Amino acid sequence: MRLRFLLLLTLVTATFAQQQETLLPKAFSGWQKTPVKVERKVDPAVAKEYGFKDTDQAAYSRDGRTIRLTAFRFNDGTGAFGAFTYLRVPGMAAEKLCDQAASAREHIVFRCADVVVDAQWDRVTAMTLAELRTLADALPKLTGPAAQPPSIPPPLQNIDDLKLALGPAGHAHFLALPGWAELAPPAALIDYQRSAEVIMAPILSGRGIMTVVRYPTNRIAMQELPKLEGWSKQMPSDAAERNLQSQAKRSGPILVAVRGQLGTDEVANALDAINYEADVTWNEATGLEKRNNIGGLVYAAILLAIIIFGFAVIGGLVFGGFRIILRKLFPNHFVDPSDDREFIRLNIE
Repeated sequence: MRLRFLLLLTLVTATFAQQQETLLPKAFSGWQKTPVKVERKVDPAVAKEYGFKDTDQAAYSRDGRTIRLTAFRFNDGTGAFGAFTYLRVPGMAAEKLCDQAASAREHIVFRCADVVVDAQWDRVTAMTLAELRTLADALPKLTGPAAQPPSIPPPLQNIDDLKLALGPAGHAHFLALPGWAELAPPAALIDYQRSAEVIMAPILSGRGIMTVVRYPTNRIAMQELPKLEGWSKQMPSDAAERNLQSQAKRSGPILVAVRGQLGTDEVANALDAINYEADVTWNEATGLEKRNNIGGLVYAAILLAIIIFGFAVIGGLVFGGFRIILRKLFPNHFVDPSDDREFIRLNIE
């Protein structure tokens, strides 16, 4: 029994190790995987908030060159999107690679569905992005609705330094960016226990920060709005001298706050640009469906009557024919009684 348990444990460990290795391919575009260890760590609390699943770190070599890759896999596309914004350093230039990509010289980060890859090259060449596309094609990726990124308001979709926080740890990390702590609400004002998704993005050339908090329902957003409004009204003592404006609003399950060195009209326009649009589906029964249509009901009734009649005819033929066959095969045992025997008479005279 103990030997079987050890064998099973070894098999499970080997299978798990194999799964870990398959996240990054053994080779791509001539680059060969080497056993060199790569140290790329992420705050465990932040990784947990984004739904971290597993990781694979490896070094690749080719013609005397070496690159280091770290792949992170998450439960869905929303978590991977948030992790990409976490790993993306402010100032990185957007690149066209897989679903999202950004680069700062030799440092490249990109996302493919639920997988985020952090790549550190020794030097960048004209073929670097093409080689990374080959790598992206070899990655195991989630498909279907779960692989989709979160819904980003249209005015914020083209902002490079947009950040997505799914918990207080990631929120606090973003507030550590230069100037963000004063312009974005603290994590204590967001109820992440109620599945909040927080988008923070610099607007108007970085003069302000827009914070968009999405809750599951309108009711939760209504309950959380006073916290955000209270923060927007608590301005620094020198706010007037620095022309610091702040305002918050609610649109459906979405809370929006804007703060920065902005004019009154700029704050109002920024808030007006974010609105919740509900998708309404008309699903009232029209009576024309197959189950509710009167013609279909009549047809089904006639078909059922024909089936029952057919079973009755077949049953009669089988039962009657069976008796006839028995009389033919066993004439002395199966003889129909005469009418006198079948009919009971009371000879009362």
